[in-house]
Amino acid sequence: MSLAIAALAPLPYPQSLEDPWPIELLWQDGIAMQVSGYVLLALTFVGLSFSLRKRWARLRRFDYRGWRLFHGCLGVLGLAVLILHTGMHLGVGLNRLLMLDYLGLGLVGGLMGLMIGLGGNGGPRQVAQRMVQRLHLGLFWLFPVLLLFHILAVYYY
Repeated sequence: MSLAIAALAPLPYPQSLEDPWPIELLWQDGIAMQVSGYVLLALTFVGLSFSLRKRWARLRRFDYRGWRLFHGCLGVLGLAVLILHTGMHLGVGLNRLLMLDYLGLGLVGGLMGLMIGLGGNGGPRQVAQRMVQRLHLGLFWLFPVLLLFHILAVYYY
């Protein structure tokens, strides 16, 4: 899904005002943009609960595979909301970096899920999984900084 968003052309603006369903309102209307942006932010923060499971004893009673599946589903849902929020327009400047970071998170997270799904432990596969996991975490550490600049730019200008 991340590759498709990055590779495909942005959703086109309608050629007529008489278009029966003006989809561009989703990414031009201030209220719709805020709603989709806050939904995306909420999905991201709920996705962080995967990390909390390791650190909070109360959450360890739940099945790890179920948490991993939940985390992956949130990632896919987040990418779908990202399409609604941006219309697949990559943006410019720091907004482009934020978009590419989020797409990278989705791509690397999907790759990690694929590697785990294929199974097997030890040797080169385990080293590769650890590298992909570190890349996923590294991309996430950029996310709050880029998001802060995005929010400041949106509300300041």
